[in-house]
Amino acid sequence: MSAIYILSDFGKLQKENETLVFSQPDGTKTILFPYKTEHLLLMGNISISGDALRLITKYKIPVTLVSSNGKFNARFSYEDSKNVLLRQKQYRILDDRKQSLEIARSIVTGKIRNQLSFIQRIKRKDGTALPDITDTVKAVKQNLKPGSLPNGIPKSANRILPHVIFC
Repeated sequence: MSAIYILSDFGKLQKENETLVFSQPDGTKTILFPYKTEHLLLMGNISISGDALRLITKYKIPVTLVSSNGKFNARFSYEDSKNVLLRQKQYRILDDRKQSLEIARSIVTGKIRNQLSFIQRIKRKDGTALPDITDTVKAVKQNLKPGSLPNGIPKSANRILPHVIFC
């Protein structure tokens, strides 16, 4: 499936059998197969016949209309986008305090693990190890458990990992 871009000053999109035909003023015709079309973008002064519009809606092909100057005019969309469904699910999770806390904990734990990996990479690259960093890395590693926030992290962690909030 592909996105079709039709850029023309004048033209007509019409239906012939089960295909869409784009006719230009000079007589040139282009055949478009709806079952192979994922999206239509029409730029310019292009007319769409009623039959072509019915065929487009039958195949639920999204259409974007743009003026000759590139100004957005309209968009035909036939289904909820996947982003909408994702956002709705995220809002439902926000209502469940236990589940949202679990997700927040896993995000923070992942960020801490990434910071520790970064510190260890710097330590290996430079070859110099500060005692504070080594002690902090060991303490954080011991306290990290999947799905839980670390407890008992030394105060030096706030200086070494300034962007992590320890709870």
